[in-house]
Amino acid sequence: MKITNIVLLTLLFLTISYAKHSRSNSFLKKIDNMYRTNLPSSTLLLQTENKGTKKCIEPQFVETTEITTLIKTINEAEYDESLFKSVKEFIVKNQGKPISPKDTIVLLNKINLCAESLKEFLKLIDNYLYLSCKDLLTIVENEKDYDIRTMIVDEAVSGLIDHEKEILDQIADNLYCEDKEKYREMLQKSEPRDCLFGDLKGNNFVFIFDFSGSMESSFKHDNQTYTRVQFLKETFKDAFSKLNNTQNYSIIVFWESAEFLHKELEKKLIPAVEANKAQTLDVLMKFKPGGMTNIGEALTYAFDIEQNIDQIILFSDGSPTSGVQTVDGMKDMILKKFDERKKKNLTNPPINVNLLMLGGQEDEAERKLAGQYSSIIAGTSNGIVKLFSGDK
Repeated sequence: MKITNIVLLTLLFLTISYAKHSRSNSFLKKIDNMYRTNLPSSTLLLQTENKGTKKCIEPQFVETTEITTLIKTINEAEYDESLFKSVKEFIVKNQGKPISPKDTIVLLNKINLCAESLKEFLKLIDNYLYLSCKDLLTIVENEKDYDIRTMIVDEAVSGLIDHEKEILDQIADNLYCEDKEKYREMLQKSEPRDCLFGDLKGNNFVFIFDFSGSMESSFKHDNQTYTRVQFLKETFKDAFSKLNNTQNYSIIVFWESAEFLHKELEKKLIPAVEANKAQTLDVLMKFKPGGMTNIGEALTYAFDIEQNIDQIILFSDGSPTSGVQTVDGMKDMILKKFDERKKKNLTNPPINVNLLMLGGQEDEAERKLAGQYSSIIAGTSNGIVKLFSGDK
């Protein structure tokens, strides 16, 4: 038989085998780090159509009074050490909530810092910024010092939640003439930060998803009606598609108990090559909500992964109704697991929480309790908490 025919038959066999594969993880089990070649885009089973940019849902922001106090503290600080300590205390006190665009503009307009201190300050609050291109343009136009303008663009561009070409060009036009083209190109190539999943530029990620019964609750956003679980799946698909083949991930799903999405690879991270991502989405999209909410067990599964982790990203819609069911118990569990990982020389990652409580039947007390759990989980781990709730 000719070599060409052998090759064609081999490819046909592999294609048929892959098409028959559904929830089984045998395909993924065979993938090892040594096979990190970027596969052709034709291997993607679930292509996302370009239907235009969806508007971000605004989370609950830090109170404006807290920003006013921070401005006063910064301007009265005599040394950078006390300044940066105050900023860290501000983040902890506000339990990782982001700063609103309006307050960010006021903050950067009213603080009195030299360029070097301002640069360090922006690095400290980078993950807590929630800026559109228009917001950054306003900040740049308000700043008279061209060197400071350039530095702000350098530090803040990674926090943009949208990407409007015309406005990015206007930002570049507000910089030194000799820098305009360089920054225009840089800004156009930049990727907007996902407004739910944040910055996915690290190496190793663990995603934890709530599939409890309340995730069937519906709400309206951007003239469309979503169930919470639909919104989770759609937004995750968009963010997940941006992971590249040098990154790794694991996914944990939970209801009254928790499990790894790929059971044969529990406690291990999976290379984010295109075939793996397609397989993961194929499995995830079949899950349906039901049962109670065991956040503690899901977090325990994540901590038991025997590799370094850059971020744990938790997406839930309430407080736990199974497993650990006290705020103090949740905090103690996280600290205990952090201590165990430290003894194994493993990183203790921030837990970034998205609490989606739009729509649904939860009363004010239930929403408040869910917010307390989310804040303690994020705050204990130096993470970010985004509360999307009807009682804003």
